[in-house]
Amino acid sequence: MDFPKEYLQVVKEIEKFAGRELREPALEWDLHPDPKHLPGFWNKSRSLDLPLIPVPEKFQGVGYDPLCQAMAVEALARHCPGAASVFVHHFAGLFPVQFAEEEQQTELWESVIKETGRGIVGVVFDPECALTLTLKSKSLVVNGRSSLSANASYADWMCVFAKADNQEDFCLIAPLDAPGVSLGPDLELPGLKINPFHSISFEDVKLSSNTVIKVPKKSQSLKNLTLDLLYVLSAAAALGAARTAYDKALAYARERYQYGKVIIQHQEIRRMLGAMRMNLDAARAFLYAYFDEKSGVHAAHVKAFCTDAAFNVVVDAIQIHGGYGYMHEQGLEKLMRDVKVLQVLGGSNPQLLVDSIKG
Repeated sequence: MDFPKEYLQVVKEIEKFAGRELREPALEWDLHPDPKHLPGFWNKSRSLDLPLIPVPEKFQGVGYDPLCQAMAVEALARHCPGAASVFVHHFAGLFPVQFAEEEQQTELWESVIKETGRGIVGVVFDPECALTLTLKSKSLVVNGRSSLSANASYADWMCVFAKADNQEDFCLIAPLDAPGVSLGPDLELPGLKINPFHSISFEDVKLSSNTVIKVPKKSQSLKNLTLDLLYVLSAAAALGAARTAYDKALAYARERYQYGKVIIQHQEIRRMLGAMRMNLDAARAFLYAYFDEKSGVHAAHVKAFCTDAAFNVVVDAIQIHGGYGYMHEQGLEKLMRDVKVLQVLGGSNPQLLVDSIKG
């Protein structure tokens, strides 16, 4: 696939930024998670306008499409999949805003651009939670609890998809400082530890009608489009992690001596590396084929295939390293845990495959 030159330049700058800001502290953040890590990294990312990539130019943003967003996530994930996952959910949470009315857009984009808040958002889908919406005159009353929400303790607002009592689908903006909104305890996942995952409880939360993103008769398709973006961005994060694992394994095999010769001279090691590279290339081609409208590629298949392929690549990289691969300072076991979480976010891969085929 031929990528636009400006997108390749964005990726180049992100890789330099990530190498400078993520390579060294990523292992420490994983070993000693702290809520203070994310704000520091997030504020530094503003120097490259990373949070503004999806924001339209007319609202003073960068205005790049989901293809560029996937490339950016992949570049970040090469140094820290956890940091990349923050942007996976931020970009997905911002996606529906482009369908809002002009006045709504101005207000919502402003919270990201002008730093009236922290400028980070998240997204909640109804299959992952038990939310109920009750329509009362000009307001919506939200009750229920989300099971797993990324960026939760640092986000200004969440983009929430839920079904009302009249079975109508709604996309609405829920400020996390609204009365009745509370966060559950930090959910200590095995990976992506810089990203604050929490459950979010809504207890008689009253939201005005202007918090609803009005897309007449299209809210269901808007939810599907947003979920598809979450899938492909998760796939990009997994592939960024897997590429780093492959590079580490290749370098180690060329340097590690055993029985008088470097281990890359062993046929089985070369076979493993060849299979890893083949799976990486196939998964990456599958991911970016999604952005060709003529391909007909299913986003859920992209997420399942790419995250599974990435996990297998990381496991093989650990195998090539032997016992050293399980040492924290090598960074491979962290990548394995990070990718394992990506396999289940937004729905487990086996369930996504089942749901993708209609009976």
